[in-house]
Amino acid sequence: MSGPDRPRPARRTALLCAGLAAVALSVLATAGSATPSPAPSNQTASSGPAAAAPAPGSVLATRTVTRDARTPGGEIAGQVTVTVQLVRDGAEVQARATFQSTLPGPAVATGTLRLLDGRGSEVTRSNPRQTAALDPGSTPVLVTPRSPLADHAGAACVDATLNVWSGPQAPGPDARVRSGPALEPTVFTVQVCHA
Repeated sequence: MSGPDRPRPARRTALLCAGLAAVALSVLATAGSATPSPAPSNQTASSGPAAAAPAPGSVLATRTVTRDARTPGGEIAGQVTVTVQLVRDGAEVQARATFQSTLPGPAVATGTLRLLDGRGSEVTRSNPRQTAALDPGSTPVLVTPRSPLADHAGAACVDATLNVWSGPQAPGPDARVRSGPALEPTVFTVQVCHA
């Protein structure tokens, strides 16, 4: 090969390197001017903490009565409170009686809840053998079966005759109640209505 032909491979290599450098600079310039896209977020939209599940049913009528619980000698041994409610749950209604006491020992609640229609006729009643153990700090409940609101002619009432017992004469299978303080029965007669 002649002398002038020898430098050609070196010249080609230099041109190739210069071209690659130009391409690399172009890519870097493009990358520098590009606006980075925001990173994907795993955060979901939220409107605040989830609301607590609503309590089943709505209270249509309520009445609370408190009575002194007395010994056979007439001394006050504590107090008993009963809250009688007419509760609606969907298309049905139910009567409930919830008890609380400040008695020094266990007691038992008994009695009858009657669910009446708008004309005063009985639609359903609680089981007369139903009892509720009443310990200090507890809130036992007596209830009626549920009744379709359509059977009540657009109105309903609860008629409650209730007793709280303690001592040897207390009914029911709980021997603790009969060994508790001897008290006269605490009697409640309560009526609540919703027109």
